[in-house]
Amino acid sequence: MSHGKIDKINLGHFNRNEVAFYGTTCSAMSELFDFVNQVNTKNKLVYIDGDHKEREACISKLIVGNDDVNYRSNRTWSKYDYAFSLNEFDLAVVNGNHFQANTQVIICDLSKQGSLERRASELTNVKAIVSFDETAGIPDYVKNLVPNYSSLPFLKSKEELALWLSKVFLQPAALEALILGGGKSLRMGEDKSQIEYHGIAQWKYLSLCMEDLGLPLHISCREDQREIFSRKGANLLLDRVKDIGPIGGLISAFMHDSSKAYLTIACDLPNVDSAFLFELISQRDPSAFATAFVNSEKGWPEPLITIWEPRSFLRIMQFVGVGNTCPRKVLMNSPVKLIEPSDQRFLLNVNNPEERDKVLFAK
Repeated sequence: MSHGKIDKINLGHFNRNEVAFYGTTCSAMSELFDFVNQVNTKNKLVYIDGDHKEREACISKLIVGNDDVNYRSNRTWSKYDYAFSLNEFDLAVVNGNHFQANTQVIICDLSKQGSLERRASELTNVKAIVSFDETAGIPDYVKNLVPNYSSLPFLKSKEELALWLSKVFLQPAALEALILGGGKSLRMGEDKSQIEYHGIAQWKYLSLCMEDLGLPLHISCREDQREIFSRKGANLLLDRVKDIGPIGGLISAFMHDSSKAYLTIACDLPNVDSAFLFELISQRDPSAFATAFVNSEKGWPEPLITIWEPRSFLRIMQFVGVGNTCPRKVLMNSPVKLIEPSDQRFLLNVNNPEERDKVLFAK
């Protein structure tokens, strides 16, 4: 059977963004996580620890902030279970004495040399080496286990470790623009992307707004619209999931590159300008699933002028899996950041000829 090509997410063992501590005691690892967590207060971190009483390897608890969360299960969980359950966290820190992760940090602790050497096969992607003895270099047993040790960061304090983790693992995803132009405009009776509210087709106007903000530009559209949206500097993303509305365009973008965050904008918001889009960008919360304006008149988030973070892809697919393709429902039922716009008129949504003519007459 042939499967369609989709940009696969690296789920890791527990989280797409994970690192395991190796080389020291369990209590020392837990204390290190507590310190790192206190320093990185803007991020959501989770510590994955094992059961210290049972010989069988199983997760006994997660540490979230200052809370221990019991996490035993009567069945074996796969990496998909953990990826879905821990999707809201920015970084999973793993106790390497119990479990593996895609990346590793070695803590130099001579008392645990034997334990580290027994786990040599798990040291597949060491990113840094840590020693809290400021006068000591990297010990020989670590050099033997990590042939490329000289090219790795050598950290000498908890503060350096926390700062390094933040720089390497906790930077916001790159933000790109996604103009949603694939709608069929049935209520309007003409393609909404081609209406000239500003003297040029709306999709071209929005493209210029995104260029003002310096964002790489993508345009979501149907196959039969390819020629309409041809424009230098614009990357066309043809619908790969059809007939499910604007959320299909967003899914197609994540299928193209699931590591990016996308600022989506629909073509039926005629009052939007680059300054208003900057309001959204300046208040972005990368630790949320999304950042969106709230429509105070209706009391709900505006889904089609929203920054969708990479983690929202899994969340969106869960909703689609139960037959709900409404992006607003995703926002209303997920941990998102909602912000008040400077002017509610920017959120005016135009869907029919009467609303279109009213806007055009006012201009």
